[in-house]
Amino acid sequence: MMNNDGYINKAYKLSRMEAIKGAGAMESITQELKKKAAGLEPIIRIGKNGVNIGVIDELRMHLKKRKLVKIRVLRTALMDETRGKGNINRIAEEITESCSCRLVQIIGFNIIVCAEKAKKPA
Repeated sequence: MMNNDGYINKAYKLSRMEAIKGAGAMESITQELKKKAAGLEPIIRIGKNGVNIGVIDELRMHLKKRKLVKIRVLRTALMDETRGKGNINRIAEEITESCSCRLVQIIGFNIIVCAEKAKKPA
């Protein structure tokens, strides 16, 4: 006969295993997106004007069509008071927040983003 503690432990183990499988699935999806993005040419270039409304509108349009977009950040976009990788991370964060997209990878001066799936209403 099993007591409540044994039942709770088994339920916890099952939910934990499902969570681990889910994390592995997300990791494999990210790997697939990285493979697809390797052959893409950058569609959008961000220059000295930075991330403005024109860049955001163009990115939204491309995300609707392609679902996976590679963005090239030109060195002139990095010419403010903070230089280097931290600035590219800031630009990537600004893009993902304003376009409701998911960051896949940052490689050098390239940012790869994909469109997030629409959530089903509850």
